Order: sequence, then structure tokens, then C-alpha cells
Amino acid sequence: MKLSFLLMGLLAGWLAGCRTEASVDELYASLKPGQARVWIQLDGADFYPTESRFSGPVDVYDTYMRLNLFDQFDSNIIVAFSGSDWYKEKPIRRQVFLDNQVAGSVMIGRLIDKANRRGEGYLMTDGTITVESLSDNKLVMRLTGKAGKYEFQRIPTKWITVQGLIVIRNPSLRLQHVTRKDVFF
Repeated sequence: MKLSFLLMGLLAGWLAGCRTEASVDELYASLKPGQARVWIQLDGADFYPTESRFSGPVDVYDTYMRLNLFDQFDSNIIVAFSGSDWYKEKPIRRQVFLDNQVAGSVMIGRLIDKANRRGEGYLMTDGTITVESLSDNKLVMRLTGKAGKYEFQRIPTKWITVQGLIVIRNPSLRLQHVTRKDVFF
């Protein structure tokens, strides 16, 4: 009997320690206009602190989409992809390949030593970028795949899993050669 209580206690503690992805609605509700929450897990560990609030431009052109976001700790994430008519099918899905970073790329970074301006960065090496929602009110993007530290991006045995969710309230959109009707959904 004591063993079953011990096992149940261990299981409950383990489950409490597992942080699951926050919902889009929870993240969106916590934001002010122009702010973004970026939830990234690398091999199951959170990369950015929960108090991070990102902001930055979202470029939406007829041949590419790019967002470049920074938080108050000088962390940075850049997501970009290109292609003709990339916005025609919704939700928008783009593959990321190590050897074709123009088609799709994700760079994840943070400052780890502010005094010496030293950072830690990862490049998504394989996976998918999915834009689930794009409007003047909200942008929702998911990332799934593999990533490697910049110095290990050519060594697949050193790649780790990456999962991400980016939610922006009232994104700072810069459109060129496309209309809102073309790209919003």
C-alpha cells in the first residue's frame, strides 16, 4: 500500500513538472497590442523565459514572409520563408531544409552574457513552419522539427527537437505587392 502511494506521488510530481504548451488564447490574452509571446522548447526545455515579451515587424510580400522579433532581454527569433504564391493555400505550411534556407528558415537566439555580448543560437535544420492565422488582430505560427546550434548545424547527430508557438497581438505588418484580402485568414 505504501509503495502505491509513493508511486502515485512520484507520478503526480513528474506530471506537475512537465510544462505543456500554453494555449493560443492564453498567450493572446496576456499581450498588449504589438506584443508577441514566443514559446520555444528545445529537446523539451523552455528556451525563452515566460516573462519575455517580443515585438518587431512582420514583412508580408508577394514573394516572402519574414518576422524579426526581439524581447526585453535581447533575445531574438527570425522566421522567414519565400516562394511564389506562398499565401494561396491556408493554413500556410512551409518546409524547412538545411540546404535551402531561402525556402524556409528559423533562427532562434538569446543573449547569455550581456557584458561580453555573447549569445546562444540555433538554426532550424529540418521541419515545418505553419501559419495558422494572419490578420490585423492576430498572427499565430507553429514550428516543429529539428534544430542545431550554429556550430553543429551540419552534424545531424547533434540536432535536437524543436517545438514552437508564436502569438502576436496586433502585429506590426508591412505589406508590399499583396493585399490584406490576399493573405489574411
